[in-house]
Formats: sequence, C-alpha cells, structure tokens
Amino acid sequence: MREQSGVFSRKLFVAFSCPLVALLLTVCPLSARGSEAATTKEAAHIDKLDKAVKALLKKYDIPGATLAVMKVGKLVYAEGYGFSDKGAKEKAKPETLFRIASVSKTITAVTTLKLVQEGKLSLDDKAFEILDDFHPPAGSSPDPRLGLITVRDLLRHSGGWVSAEGGDPQFMSLAIAAATGCPSPPSPQAVVRYWMGQPLQNDPGTLYSYSNFGYNVLGRIIEKKTGQSYESHVLSQILFPAGIRRMQIGQTLKEQRASGEGTYHPTPASALVDSAFPVLGKVPEPYGGWSNEALDSHGGWIASAVDLMRFVRVVEGSGGQPKLLSDETLATMTEYQGLPGNGQSPDHYYALGWNVDFPGTPQEEWSHTGALEDCNASLLTRRVDGISYAVLFNSLPSDVGGFFNEFIPAMRSAVNSVNKWPEKDLFPKHP
Repeated sequence: MREQSGVFSRKLFVAFSCPLVALLLTVCPLSARGSEAATTKEAAHIDKLDKAVKALLKKYDIPGATLAVMKVGKLVYAEGYGFSDKGAKEKAKPETLFRIASVSKTITAVTTLKLVQEGKLSLDDKAFEILDDFHPPAGSSPDPRLGLITVRDLLRHSGGWVSAEGGDPQFMSLAIAAATGCPSPPSPQAVVRYWMGQPLQNDPGTLYSYSNFGYNVLGRIIEKKTGQSYESHVLSQILFPAGIRRMQIGQTLKEQRASGEGTYHPTPASALVDSAFPVLGKVPEPYGGWSNEALDSHGGWIASAVDLMRFVRVVEGSGGQPKLLSDETLATMTEYQGLPGNGQSPDHYYALGWNVDFPGTPQEEWSHTGALEDCNASLLTRRVDGISYAVLFNSLPSDVGGFFNEFIPAMRSAVNSVNKWPEKDLFPKHP
C-alpha cells in the first residue's frame, strides 16, 4: 500500500494505502505578510493559525508545508513554512508545487461529473461496457460481476474491490510486470487490463471500500469519452478555465521534478525499497518506489496550495468565476450514498469524490485528504460558509494515524479561530 486518503475517520483504513505528511517548524514570512501584511489586529488573528501549523510541524518533524486560505472567492492568506528542500535550504513558498496524492480524486470526480452534465456520460453507465476495448490477460477468469460496475460505483468507491483483502494494483508494478511480461512500471491502462482478470471481493454497489483502482478506471473512461489523454483533457476543460497554469501529473524521479516543485523527505528510519523501475535497484520510496505518472487520475497531480483554491473557486463559482458544475450536479456530487462501510453515516460520508461532514448545517464542509508513503500529505477543504483552505506537506510522519487524528481537527479549529481575515485578494500576486 502506498497511497492513503479519502474518508478520514478515527481509524485509518488500509484501502487508503500510503502514509501522509505533516507540517514543519520554521515559518517563512511570505505572501500575506511583509508588504502584503494585514493590519496589526488582523495579523494577531492570523497568528493563531500560524501557531497551530508550527506546533504540528515541530511535533511531527516535517521539513516543509504550504497553506492557502480563500474567503468567498478571494485568496486572503497564503504562506510557506519551513523548507521545500531541506538539503538545499530552499524555503517553502505558497507557489511551491507538491504532490497532492488522493486530492487528485476530487479533480477526477469534477471532470467526470462535467461530462455527465454535458450528456456525454451517465452515472449509471456500465464502466467496462464503455471500456469495451480493454481485455483482461489471456487465461485469466474475469469476475462476472465486473459488468455490473457503474460510473457511480467508481466515484463513490463501491466497485466491489477491497484493497485490504485483494491488494492495491496501483502499487504492484513489479508483480504485474512479472505476471504479464510487460515492462515495469506498467501504464495505468495496463494496470486496468491486468486487474480486470482478478476477482472482486464484494458485489458492486453494496459497500463503500476506498479504491485507488476505481479512480484509475475513471481516468480511462475520461480518455475514451473525450479522445484525449486524461491529463490533457483535465488541463483544457477544468484547470485552464480556472486560471491554473502550473498543475500537472508529477514525474517520479527527483531529477525530473517540475520547475518550482519541492522535494519529498522520507522519515529518518525509512529503508530503501525495490524500485518500480528495476534498472534503478534500491531507491528512497518517494523517488521510484512507485510510478507517480501511473497514479494519474487517482493520485498523480502536483499543485500549489494556491492552485487548489483556484480549483475550488470554479467548483463553487465564487470570485467572479463561472461555475463548472450546475447546482443540480453539485447536489448530486455531495449527496449521501447510503452505503455501509468504514463508518459511513448521514453526518459523515464519502459522496462522489468528496468527503462530506456536517451536511445541511452552517458548518457543512467538503474535503479530501491525500498521502503517499514516506513522501507527502495533503488536505483540501471547502466550507459552505465561504471559507476554503488547502495544506500541503513534503513528508509523512511514521505515526500516520496519530498525525491525521490531530492534524485535521487542529486545522479546522485554527481556521475557526480567525474571526477577521485580510480584505486584499492575493490571487494576482501568486502565479
């Protein structure tokens, strides 16, 4: 297991594969500070948020983090903490790009629902009828229930795969390559073909069980319906209209980092692992333990915290931006699915690409977490009161459960403690 995210509860689920990241000690006084600083009184309120972040960084010993906060379409705060590259002493900035892991699923969900809204796809379409040119390996015995899986099942993690029992093929590059005779790492398309020959653990549509693989399949459906690569379609139809120019599917190797991308820092006790690229031998987990390119639609994007606020802005239609999705589609995206599994309830559930908490109250929020083992963690939260925020980290503490059980409520509390945000819109300042 390598990637972990989705519905966060008091327990971390194996289906969320992959550790997540924490925040770091040193605050870099950037963006909303300095010449862009708020009034003294406003700064005092913001300091409560900074103190919360710094406390988490110190406790969990994480090299770097970035934070962005938006209020009703205005970027009201953006800050970097610690180092984007500890070895090179490069400070983290609000514009620093980091891997966002499973926060990528919100992007895939919005892209999928936009196709539904446009009449190019239905939530009840059968996934593998769409992918009629995908075939399992010769000699395998596909589960007959495969044909029952719908687009809706993929979005809400009810496709019938249980990673804790069957494994997560997104991080089985060497095994898949050995079984199929293809080079390692296999492409996302090759992973789908291989896993089509493996059994389901449950009847589709009956149980919530977080599945990275299901979102891989959604990426292939997007490609089939649009005639474009997943990345190209998302860039042209979702991200560019949002004013986002630097997001992309991240590359695996350190020397392949995008311009402005930070580095990822395994915990000191971490051992080298067998690389998904056999020629590399043993590698640090973040740089070859898996193929980041192959994670594309379920966990492959890199972004800045500011980018993620731009994304939320077009999802909700704030800040003068047109809404990508209609009110009806947004309601469908966030409605309770009524599925058992992993603590789902009408008050806390995974909808279609988002966790929903406190629905129907002034505190309602949509969110998604993300993490990659020994690599990074992320949190994106959108609240109905007009406040949204994103936090990105470039490492993950070994105590993943303890970190997330502390981090998420600490951020929620710290944001709530700020009763006056700066008025200036910082979006124009940040590329």
